[in-house]
Amino acid sequence: MTGRPMIIGKKARALMATAALSLCLALASFAQAAKITYIEGSPQAKTSSGWAAMAIGDALAADAVIRLAGSSLVELKTARGTLTLSQSGTYDLKDLLATSQRLASTGALKALAGKFSGLMGGTSAANQTAVAGVRGADKSEGDSGYVESEAQVPLGEGKSLIAAHDYAGAIAKLAEARDLAGIDELPEILFTLGLAQSLQGDERAAMESLADLKPEGASWAPDYYLLEAELLVDAFAYDKAIALLQGDGSVLTRDSNRATEAWFLLGLAYQGKGDNASAKEQLSKVVAAESGSELGKAAAALISTQL
Repeated sequence: MTGRPMIIGKKARALMATAALSLCLALASFAQAAKITYIEGSPQAKTSSGWAAMAIGDALAADAVIRLAGSSLVELKTARGTLTLSQSGTYDLKDLLATSQRLASTGALKALAGKFSGLMGGTSAANQTAVAGVRGADKSEGDSGYVESEAQVPLGEGKSLIAAHDYAGAIAKLAEARDLAGIDELPEILFTLGLAQSLQGDERAAMESLADLKPEGASWAPDYYLLEAELLVDAFAYDKAIALLQGDGSVLTRDSNRATEAWFLLGLAYQGKGDNASAKEQLSKVVAAESGSELGKAAAALISTQL
């Protein structure tokens, strides 16, 4: 008895083609879950033969393992955005991707962005349009001690653009202010530039802007501590974030305008470390303080779904 060739209908062929395409897409996604876009130091990736140096342009599969030591930093481009790692340690890429997805699903990142954008909401009209006087570092005898600063105009405009959620425009204005700034003005301008860069999603540029700033005693110091802690949490540097918020940044928890953000960031940092009890304690403070806000809702969602 001779066999007959199997005849496959059009509908069956279409289903098979769809299934094959889905499988190919899934395999492609697994094959390249992230791409290295920037490195500092000597980050490494685990291979079948041991640890190997990473290079810009390398593709990483979802099961990749990354190791950082010293001052190494690596920036990864994923389907959901950019991940930046800056704390020494060993990381499983699949865990990083899962953490990023969980935070996005609760609205935590969006709620934080809204809070940080609001930091510039109190900028006065005078500061937005007028050239302010700042103390001159090199004044002559009999001088009033003040000189006009051209940097104050683009600084005020940059703050207004942040409040209006135009982060690209703010970065352009603040870069202009940075180039015009005197030595006394530069720290506040760099902090504000870092804030705009962070809100734009460029964490690495924000870290560079904030590097070596000494905010102690400055009017913008509390907001600096919040931004620095948020960048550390985003970079999975949970130990550093907790140390900052319990050290210099501990003033935030006594500030009625900033305590909820500090508790929220502490909650995220503790959750990232796997200390769910401490995470729940901090996030519960946020819910108790402002259950109806976006941050309060995000904290409640984290508690109910992940802790």
